Amino acid sequence: MGYETERFIGTINDNLICSICQEVLEDPMECSECQTNFCSACIALWMTKSKICPNRCDLKLQRSHRFVRSELEKLQISCVNKDFGCEILLKLEFLKQHEDRDCFYRRISCINEGCMEKFLVSERENHEQSCVMRIISCFSCNSKFKFFDQKAHSCISVLSDLIKDLSNASENLDNGLRVLSHTFSENSYHFGIKCNECQTSPISGTRYICLSCPDYSLCWKCYNLRKHQHTNMLQLNKDSFHEDVICDGCRINPITGLRYKCKVCENFDFCQKCRFTTPHNHNDFYIWAPYTVTVKPLPYFKYTIKTGDEIIRSWSIYNEGCEILTGFFISCIGGDCCTNSPYYEFQGIEINPKESREIFIRDIVTQCREGLYRSEWRLATHDRVSPFGPTLSYEVFVLNR
Repeated sequence: MGYETERFIGTINDNLICSICQEVLEDPMECSECQTNFCSACIALWMTKSKICPNRCDLKLQRSHRFVRSELEKLQISCVNKDFGCEILLKLEFLKQHEDRDCFYRRISCINEGCMEKFLVSERENHEQSCVMRIISCFSCNSKFKFFDQKAHSCISVLSDLIKDLSNASENLDNGLRVLSHTFSENSYHFGIKCNECQTSPISGTRYICLSCPDYSLCWKCYNLRKHQHTNMLQLNKDSFHEDVICDGCRINPITGLRYKCKVCENFDFCQKCRFTTPHNHNDFYIWAPYTVTVKPLPYFKYTIKTGDEIIRSWSIYNEGCEILTGFFISCIGGDCCTNSPYYEFQGIEINPKESREIFIRDIVTQCREGLYRSEWRLATHDRVSPFGPTLSYEVFVLNR
């Protein structure tokens, strides 16, 4: 759209007037057939409705003749901010730079979010100091908020939210560090096992075992590079073993790494190497990785207890392995448990890999003789038979009633 004729000094040549908006040409274009000039915005809008020139000829646009452009650049025009105090007259070629950047009377918008006010650039400093949407800081808690919201501000609420955020961040960091410590601790070395790609021995951290090859392992770096043809690989975080389980092929005791248990035979197990190198009547096996757990005793408020009272003992079990831990039980392997049962089953409890869960023993003390008693317990599952994990223990002092 063109410039208003009222803003120019002197008489305007008719050749410099747009045939559509009847204002002074802005970014002029001309029809090559009739040499009529138009503002580029005006003729673009016209072409959305018609492809014929306003003068009824074939519309073929081109840049206006240099004479027209030269004459336009010589015109003197007043600033668009004249009503706000700008009295500058300048050539048309310098108008855009002046109005967009140099004019001291141009109107600008407030930079504060939520403020809809516009003001002269010369008033910017005063407005920024008084704007109700400006950001201020609390002198007590140093939190930042809008001036408009200062009456609703509460230092206690801000500090409470900050404590919650820090607590959550600390918990996430602890969980991450715990996972890393289990993955890259000294106990996570797979001694006697080398990576079949980079030849690193022993493999540290996570070990990946191919379920299709007789004896093929990768370190975590080579596994991430996808350097093996098979994709069915099982993850093993520690060089752990299946306690009290003997390989029926090579007779190694205990089986380390993967254990292959025949689904048909009542008690037949292979280590991974024998599974692929030693013949067997059946070819259907369970594939088990060793259960590996970390046990943390939980505090109990009663160390001294009387005969007939209820006793509760609890531990936090962290599953370090790659399989879901389920169908497990705990049995007393030594000492005096002081209760009716030396065996407790945890039905319906599952512990996902890299997660922890609390388990409880709740029973009645039946020991009548006063004294200090200590008992030791182990975890096991019905399907795999062999115990796993560290020894769980507790002490209690029994008093006669």
